[in-house]
Amino acid sequence: MGQKNIKKIFIGIIFLAIAGLCLGVAWNLLRESASSAAIIPPENLPSKIVNEVVDNREKTVEPQSEPARESERSDSIDLAILVKNAQTLYGQEEIDRKEGVLWIDQEQSRFVITLGAVQGLVKGSELSVYNGNKAIGKVKVETLLDVVSYVEPIDIEELMKDNYYNVIIDSR
Repeated sequence: MGQKNIKKIFIGIIFLAIAGLCLGVAWNLLRESASSAAIIPPENLPSKIVNEVVDNREKTVEPQSEPARESERSDSIDLAILVKNAQTLYGQEEIDRKEGVLWIDQEQSRFVITLGAVQGLVKGSELSVYNGNKAIGKVKVETLLDVVSYVEPIDIEELMKDNYYNVIIDSR
C-alpha cells in the first residue's frame, strides 16, 4: 500500500515539473513576441509615414527669438500639418463635430475637452459647458492640440471631479 502512494507522489511531482517547464516556455514566448511587436521596422510602415518622418528630419531650424523657441517647446506637434491633413487623418465627421466632452485630468489637475484645432478651435476660443441640458458656464482654450485641448474655466459653477460634462463650440 505504501509503495503505491510513493509511486503516485512521484508521478505527481513529475507532472508538476512538466507543468512548470511549460509555463516557463509560454512566459518566455509571450515576452519575446511582445517586445518584438513593439518595434515596427521602417520597411513595414506605409511609405507616406516614412517620407514625412524623413522630410521632417531634413528640415533645418532657423534661429528664432527666445519667445518663439519657448512656445515651440510647449507645442510638440505641428498643428498646421494636422489640420491640413485632417480630412484623411480623421474624416469629415470628426472635422464637422461641434460637441465634445469635458473632464478633469486628475493627474495634472487640468480641464480637458475632446475638441481641438481640427474642429476649428484656436487659443482663446470659448465654449459653453452643459451638465445635461443645463448650461453651467464657459471654458476658454489655453493649450490647443489636434482633437483634444486643455481649457480654463470662465464663469462656471463648481464642477465635480468625477463627472463628465458636455461642451459645445459657440457660434462664431
